[in-house]
Amino acid sequence: MPSRRAPIIALAVFVLLAAGAAIAYFAGVFDEKGKFAAKPACSVADPSLHLLGTGYTTKAGDGGTCSVLLPGTQTTMMAITWYVGDTPGKVSNQLRTRAAGEFREVSGLGDEGYTNGGLTVFRVSNLMVGLAVSANTGTTDGQVRVFESDLASRLAQ
Repeated sequence: MPSRRAPIIALAVFVLLAAGAAIAYFAGVFDEKGKFAAKPACSVADPSLHLLGTGYTTKAGDGGTCSVLLPGTQTTMMAITWYVGDTPGKVSNQLRTRAAGEFREVSGLGDEGYTNGGLTVFRVSNLMVGLAVSANTGTTDGQVRVFESDLASRLAQ
């Protein structure tokens, strides 16, 4: 007479494996890991500065922020902030929550990007980048958009 234990044991093993996989999934074991372990240095923006015009420089600030300075001055024309999250998915969710209803999507800016006037926010992997442009900076919107796009491309490399 065949044993009834074998199917019961097989079912129990299957249930335990399924439960373990579900726990691992919800714990983020299978999440894509991000490219960034820390905030980039302010100097990562330097190769893109020429797109704003001549003479722009950067200055590192507190907490890993970065200021783009008007030519020949210590006046900030653009503030760049960085946020590094655990995974691209988590950063994407935070970005979409912050941008909901107030920002318009910018196609092709990083993995996803949004803008609202002088404020642009985009994501590259698990890095969220915020750029706030001051009024009357002597740059055009087009120059700023090209700078943002170039910076996003450099971060993606």
